[in-house]
Amino acid sequence: IRFCLPNLLMLGNAFIWKATGTAYCKLNNTKDSLIPLPTGKVKVVMGENNLYVKNYEVNFGNGVVFHVNKEDMIHLKQNTIFNPFIGVGTLSKGRILFEGEVAASEYVNSFLSEARNMPLSTVIDKTSRTDDDIERAQMILKQKYSDKIMYMNGEDIEVTHSSLIQKDFNFIEMRRDDRQTTLSLFGVPPIVAGVPDSTNRANGREQFNGFLEHTINPLLIDIADQITRQHVKPLNQSVKFEYDLHTVYSIDYVIKKLNNGIITPNRAAELCGEEHDELDELR
Repeated sequence: IRFCLPNLLMLGNAFIWKATGTAYCKLNNTKDSLIPLPTGKVKVVMGENNLYVKNYEVNFGNGVVFHVNKEDMIHLKQNTIFNPFIGVGTLSKGRILFEGEVAASEYVNSFLSEARNMPLSTVIDKTSRTDDDIERAQMILKQKYSDKIMYMNGEDIEVTHSSLIQKDFNFIEMRRDDRQTTLSLFGVPPIVAGVPDSTNRANGREQFNGFLEHTINPLLIDIADQITRQHVKPLNQSVKFEYDLHTVYSIDYVIKKLNNGIITPNRAAELCGEEHDELDELR
């Protein structure tokens, strides 16, 4: 599952090949091995008019292609809004944002490259000078202060300072906003990604609990449901595959229920993720 999760979240599809790995299972025609496959190696072959999945093609390169029956493949997918048989990944959903990021990066790089040739200050000389004097003054300023100082000579010269640099350097703030948007696409609060920002001890734990409750637990429930429907139910209708979900109850909520006699101390410890002893009658 750890191998499949990145493919599922980013590309929208993950594949697990149900194969036979022992002679006993081969004799009994039973699948006993689950092989996770890279999403890029698997192609979903659709049937007539794209109304159903015909089979799967697994291509490991070097011209070796395996045709796998749909009953022998666990196909995990998310965001089946365009096609009920093929998922859409978070990268596809955020494509517009990421394309904007690339364009912004190209613009910033171009701006910074051109800004290196812009003068940092301007010297205006309104006295009457010959061309030789002007050239000599420019050379002296360049030798003493580099080429970041512009020398201008003339009676009616005026210089208007552009605010372009100040405006365009707001890209730092834009970067922060784009980072927030990218994290929200994956349902990850900044503190979980190692970006504290304005997080403190008071709200840090709440953000982490919210991440477990609204991102991780629903993902585990969805994966377990798909594995149950595609793998477990065909073997035994009375069995259901489930993950142990993360405890996300706040301590204040648990204490309140405990003090009101709604739950037992053992149940309170379980909800808080602490050790509990079911054999202890006092609890």
